[in-house]
Amino acid sequence: PTVRIYYDFADVMYWDSVADGMSATLAWLLWFRLFKYLFHFSWARQVISTLYKATLPLIGLVLAGLVLLLAFAHTGLVAFGTQIHDLRTFGVALVSCFRFIFSGMQYEEFRQAGSFLGPLFYILFKVWMVLIYVRFFVAVILDAYRDAMREQRNRWELSFPPVEALAKDISTWWEERKGRRAAQ
Repeated sequence: PTVRIYYDFADVMYWDSVADGMSATLAWLLWFRLFKYLFHFSWARQVISTLYKATLPLIGLVLAGLVLLLAFAHTGLVAFGTQIHDLRTFGVALVSCFRFIFSGMQYEEFRQAGSFLGPLFYILFKVWMVLIYVRFFVAVILDAYRDAMREQRNRWELSFPPVEALAKDISTWWEERKGRRAAQ
């Protein structure tokens, strides 16, 4: 009788997927090094400065929005979890509520799930998350942009150190060349 040996590659496949995930994360982080070089352009400096100034207010706003999103997801799960497919579990409800911010909710689905609570949930979600929260988010970024523009007014319009260094080298070479011709 022949003995057949089957190898178990489950552990190898697990570590391969972990390595793929780490490679993807490092590739994503690698793109942030581009900011180091983009900072030499005035337009990129302005964008980076805006994001830097908006960081702390945005962190607070995102935390407040996360609390609102968790509250709406939990409310949607408790009130409509059995009737609305997008709110069947807490994780799905959380992802669905995040998706509802950027895309539409089916009003008719909420109205059929509850004649009073469905439209109330729909209207409160649209008012709080879409009208108020998104506008606060944009207002914080615009305020930071306005501050960055005020600081930018006193700087050069365009600065790119490699071009400036090249111009300086050419000007030095030209002056040396003129000096040698005058000495002859």
